[in-house]
Amino acid sequence: MGRKAEAVVCELCGRVTPGRFAEKHHLVPRSKGGEETIDVCCHCGDHVHRLFSNKELAETYNTLEALRSEERMQKWIRWVSKRDSFTFTMKRKKGR
Repeated sequence: MGRKAEAVVCELCGRVTPGRFAEKHHLVPRSKGGEETIDVCCHCGDHVHRLFSNKELAETYNTLEALRSEERMQKWIRWVSKRDSFTFTMKRKKGR
């Protein structure tokens, strides 16, 4: 999943995220040759992959600004940023 010890700030929703819920998100998917990453909480990382295909991520949403400016992501960020803890649950895909 992500780093275990240190807390990070999710670069999408801005929440302080316990290390066990943090992950590196490739702005361009690795399968498309991407290397640059941002720190995200597992909830935001999962949501990005629910909304966009790898092709869309590589071609259109390959920067932090592009992700943040997309209307559905803005709605998600407004909603999730109001959750101050990780007590709400979301189903996670196996193997991520």
